[in-house]
Amino acid sequence: MLLFRPALAVASLCALRLVTSFAAALLVTAATLVATRVTALLVTTLALVTVPAALTITPAAFTISITPAALAVTAATLVSRKWPDPTFAGRAIVRGFVGASGMEEVVDATDEELIGRVAEQLAEIYPLPARPECVEVVRWPRAMPQYEVGHLDRLVEIESGLPPGLFLVGQAYRGAGIPDCVRQANEVAESVRGYLANPARAPRRPR
Repeated sequence: MLLFRPALAVASLCALRLVTSFAAALLVTAATLVATRVTALLVTTLALVTVPAALTITPAAFTISITPAALAVTAATLVSRKWPDPTFAGRAIVRGFVGASGMEEVVDATDEELIGRVAEQLAEIYPLPARPECVEVVRWPRAMPQYEVGHLDRLVEIESGLPPGLFLVGQAYRGAGIPDCVRQANEVAESVRGYLANPARAPRRPR
């Protein structure tokens, strides 16, 4: 989330990667009703399990999505294809995503349980060992937005209730991917510039 309040400090920018509950906490004193609406946006918990492979993998897609009911893994991406790095030494690095709305209890498993289930399932999709030599497990509590029907209408209500000079941007609002967040940041930057140029007439939200 990027939180801009140029009216209070033109040279100050608070750039934070926060889930909606923290964003709402920051908004309580400035816009109580908006904070309540931000808190109501649905988010879920997920875990990332990153597994190295001995051989390079060259599938057609960088990322795949999986029906949540079928496996503990709900998506997988080839980190080594998306972001190549010499330190990978030619090895494929696969990241499995665990958890979805209504399936948060899967993330509560121990690291060993997660590693075992994810490694076994990824080995059915990619040429990976069922028991990898090293794995990284990272949990993100309430960090993945879940866009429900009517999400954009709720955003209009949230943004129309913001005090002049206050702008919100982040994955919980208008796109969860990195390109989406970059686009939103650019749009908000333009809104901030417009506000600073003419606070009385500048729009409150990106167009």
